[in-house]
Amino acid sequence: MTLKEITRIAEPWIRLLGLEHWKIEWKYGGLGREQEARALLWFDAGYHEARISVADDWNVDWGVLPPVDIESVIVHELLELLFADFRQMTWEKPEEMAHYLAAKFERLLMDVKNATFPPVTPANAPKPPA
Repeated sequence: MTLKEITRIAEPWIRLLGLEHWKIEWKYGGLGREQEARALLWFDAGYHEARISVADDWNVDWGVLPPVDIESVIVHELLELLFADFRQMTWEKPEEMAHYLAAKFERLLMDVKNATFPPVTPANAPKPPA
């Protein structure tokens, strides 16, 4: 897996989730085994800047991380970014929070309903780690 492949996997999800206004810096590797994470997200919601670091060592001998599809890890981090502004809000009434979440999910589900994804072919399929 390369940084270019990670970016290629992430691009359609960024569009689908409406995150094009975010400046996302991708990093591949360097998390270290002590992180016990497949990826780490840092963001500044005020500036719409984020850094997502994806683990490069998927060795299940660690006894910590089970095998997983790297695309699902990327999607997970992007979903956290989708709700970045939610983390910084305070809610006076539970219905305000429910309305906010409903609006986010409504947009997401409508985009999914209307989206068309290119078929995965040998040319564009992610390569397994060496």
